[in-house]
Amino acid sequence: MNSRLILPSSLTTLNPLLSGNETGNTPVMGVPISSHIKSYLSEYGISCSSSLSNSDGCVLVESNLITNTDLSAVIQAHTVNHSDITAVLRPITEKSMGNIVISNPMGYITEISDTGYRFDPSFHETEGIYILSPNAYNLLKDKSININGTELLRAALKSNMNILGYISDAYSISITNIEDYKQCHSDILNKKLKVKLNAKEVKEGFWLESDVKIENDVSIETPVYISADCCVERGSKIESNTYIGSGTTIKSNANLSHCIVGNGCNISVNATVQGGILADNVSLGANSKVLENAVIGGGCRIESDCTISTGVKIWPNKRIMQGTRLSDNLVWGSVGTEHLFRNGKICGEINIEVTPEFMTKLGAAYGTMFNNKSVGLSFDSSPVCSVLANALSAGITSSGALLYNFKEQTLPITRRCVRYYNLDSALHINIAGGKGFFYPEIEFIEADGSSFNSENESIIENIFFNNVFFRADVKNLKEPIILSDSKLHYTQDILNSLKSKYYSINMEIRTRSESVSEILEVLLGTIEKRAIANAIKQFSADIADNGQDIILYTTSGQLVDTNKLLGIIAVILIKRFDYDYVVMPISVSERLEEYITDLGANIIYSGVSEHAFMKKIIRHNLKEQSMLCFDGVYLAITLLDYLNETGISFDELLASLPEVSHAELEIECSNTRKADIIKQLHDKYQKNKIDTTDGIKIYKSNGWVLVIPEKYRHSIKIITEGTNMEAAEEMCNVFANQIKKLAKPE
Repeated sequence: MNSRLILPSSLTTLNPLLSGNETGNTPVMGVPISSHIKSYLSEYGISCSSSLSNSDGCVLVESNLITNTDLSAVIQAHTVNHSDITAVLRPITEKSMGNIVISNPMGYITEISDTGYRFDPSFHETEGIYILSPNAYNLLKDKSININGTELLRAALKSNMNILGYISDAYSISITNIEDYKQCHSDILNKKLKVKLNAKEVKEGFWLESDVKIENDVSIETPVYISADCCVERGSKIESNTYIGSGTTIKSNANLSHCIVGNGCNISVNATVQGGILADNVSLGANSKVLENAVIGGGCRIESDCTISTGVKIWPNKRIMQGTRLSDNLVWGSVGTEHLFRNGKICGEINIEVTPEFMTKLGAAYGTMFNNKSVGLSFDSSPVCSVLANALSAGITSSGALLYNFKEQTLPITRRCVRYYNLDSALHINIAGGKGFFYPEIEFIEADGSSFNSENESIIENIFFNNVFFRADVKNLKEPIILSDSKLHYTQDILNSLKSKYYSINMEIRTRSESVSEILEVLLGTIEKRAIANAIKQFSADIADNGQDIILYTTSGQLVDTNKLLGIIAVILIKRFDYDYVVMPISVSERLEEYITDLGANIIYSGVSEHAFMKKIIRHNLKEQSMLCFDGVYLAITLLDYLNETGISFDELLASLPEVSHAELEIECSNTRKADIIKQLHDKYQKNKIDTTDGIKIYKSNGWVLVIPEKYRHSIKIITEGTNMEAAEEMCNVFANQIKKLAKPE
């Protein structure tokens, strides 16, 4: 029997340690929760994987759970009772966050309660562990990887399956918020909650990992855990229920109590962390204080004599100037390191990072940048996006810009509208969260339809943080122009591009976006009229909410990787649109390069980032490539039409593309070291063939290595291609070791 991690049944908020529901990556005692779960499962001989066999059933565990439940007893009860599903239950409390379920006298779950907390012997809370029989496993076949316990139980009840409730009195905790996060650490340190620890307990309640230096006159009140390579200087005081991550330095006379300190932190002289949480690489200045339940995001620098008040949250990579007393959350603003953009867009959790007030201010900054010019705005069909768009619109028009409001559209349509109406720029608002979790993304578009460049990002940020807004005279305010027919023109253009008279090959397309669904309904409705009876489905696709990004799958569910996807696009461009040359990122496989050349086309190389790739395509006026690479709907429909026109199957098309052996790693590295590392690699390998289109690409006898400084993160990415996967991974590891050494501060 094996297992898979699934999403928590309830919304998890661990900001600013973590955005979204990816709780499995959150470190507990310095180790990701997912690793703790896998270690727990391995004690019962259960492996963890993303793809499951249904021969013996499986175990599903919610990714925010740490538990002492005896899993062998649960499996035994499941087997003896011949259940379809067995859900581990525990008594409900006023703080219950999981599914509240109702069981019959035989112990089988009959419904999920909507009434919540209640003292009733038939009411229990699900812990987050589910044992599935092979029959129940079939419920997952058509589910995405993001299934959660609620969806599973509702589907099982709807299918009239037997769901046994196994009541466990063992201690467990589901980490859904900062308070749970602290409690979990405290419970582990007090041995109430069992997890595998990497340290030696040198005395009762005092754990030390290797190479810890503790100077004289240090006071330690257990339980305390100190990780590897830490240094605690004289006069410091570490009080109970404190966890300290690896590589952290605690200067003299610092005071830590009931707190969690991440890896690589620096706690200066006389600094205090009283019940707070510090993520990785936080610098806390001399005499500064972090008080109860305050949370400091990764990479923050808090200068001397600062006080971070109780419950305050500071998002990553902020700088707090000397003497500041901070009493409110700090999400976007900071002193010295103001950044709105992440990976080329502005994004954040609704009503925490992204609020209507924030959007109005952002709109004013954007309108100031494009004062007296024409800009566009579009948004996804979600009501959340509509509210944010209205706030953004108010800010834009207040600054005197002329706004073209395209209403509910997809990102590719908005890119097209910018060019068609000769606008100076545009924005698109999209929701990227899952069920019950809203995570807006705001994308900025330049006049040529490409994404914003770094210079424009900096202009917006400077206006926003310095509050240098231009406000138009009331008489000069421009009424927004409403244009809602762009979707119709876009859809008709795609229909006009279809070449197949009949369709014997079919596909399946999935999307959560109503805007994308409306377009697909029209397009697929027309195609279905030309489809022959029993047309065979040969591939499927997931199209993102923004309408741009797409993931292709074979009928067996195999993911089509990036190189294969680029190969498919190249084939269509060359064979259908008669392209003589195509743009490819410098990270493209050498085997794919040869394949494209054999088809009779030349290659123009671009940088690896989406912006660099898109900009190069637009600069060479490759309209069809731009649409195929950055419009998921157009790619899916054009691919289907090409297959039917040529009579080639999707599997045959994939089989014609070369197999690629790529490996990737990302190495932590400060921004100040990146340029020097690239230079040192250039000097070291100057006798090799080198390409500097993006970072540095070094050609070796058995493949190549591409080293790219990440723009939005303190890291360097390594991509390799080898004659086989073993060679690619070996090169990756060799260069990773080199870069780790070079990345260390001098």
